[in-house]
Amino acid sequence: MTARLCYTRASMVRPTLPPAADLKLDLMFDGIRYTDALGRAAEHSFPNYFPHRFAPGEPDPTGTGRANIPYMIVTPDGMHCRIKTSPGSPWSIAGSRAEGWALRHDDGRPALAVDFEPAQPWLARETVDGVPGYQAGVTLHGDMVVVNLAPGCEYFLAPKQDGVSMRCTFCTYGSPDVRLKHLDQTMGQTAIPEGTYRRMQEVLARVLGETAVATIYLVSWIAGDKQDDVMFNIAVISVIGMMAMYSISIAALFKLRVSRPTMARPFRVPFYPFVPAFSLIGTLSALACMAWFYPKLMATFCALLAVGYICFRLMNDNFRKASVSVA
Repeated sequence: MTARLCYTRASMVRPTLPPAADLKLDLMFDGIRYTDALGRAAEHSFPNYFPHRFAPGEPDPTGTGRANIPYMIVTPDGMHCRIKTSPGSPWSIAGSRAEGWALRHDDGRPALAVDFEPAQPWLARETVDGVPGYQAGVTLHGDMVVVNLAPGCEYFLAPKQDGVSMRCTFCTYGSPDVRLKHLDQTMGQTAIPEGTYRRMQEVLARVLGETAVATIYLVSWIAGDKQDDVMFNIAVISVIGMMAMYSISIAALFKLRVSRPTMARPFRVPFYPFVPAFSLIGTLSALACMAWFYPKLMATFCALLAVGYICFRLMNDNFRKASVSVA
């Protein structure tokens, strides 16, 4: 029996969360208990970089102390959640590939039919220098490609402050592990080796050629000191554009208050005009800093903006002429 899962913890009331978000939140907190079914699912699923490590006293069918597990669980409504195992979790996986997989809870509530992020054909194919595709820093989740060439996070190695780790509370993704060796990442160094770039480009081109991709998501991208680093330049120009957009939006707020004072405003601006004025000053100051530290990139952004504005005016004029001729 399968059904959509909708519930709340006894210790935490979440009446406004949709069922998928509610489930994902619990899986992130509780993890999933290892079962033979979860181990079998790993045989045809995208591999998890963190294998399950059996706790003392936990039955170990592999006899090795560890077992491969899938990377991502997928629900019928399209919710994706990364799998984290925990021996004490009330959640477990049952079933088989032929009969279908089910996510179960120990309290006996209806099971939920699930699947796992599938293994892709390009995973096992090697790059020109003999590296398997799954070790090139490229992963695929649905129609989103994730590129991460520097997964190791320095905060995992930073000394504790007052006994508290400096890493993000729920994060295990940035833990220095075998991925660093695959990608030739050295903790404490920001430069990414050219070979890592080449392998990523080769595998990414392979993925784009074989799969329908809607989004490319760059994770923890670390750029070197080179000003001509393409990805670094794109990131800086994107930030400049974002701050310019914010500045224009806030400036438009002040203009509309003057030019259209009677306009319907269903949302109130708290402490007007102080809060928007402070935001405008902050974004303009940030833009000035970007122009000071990255003058070439600021000039590139302004040139791209000018070209875009000219194209917009030309298209707008043509649209108006076409509208007049039709009328």
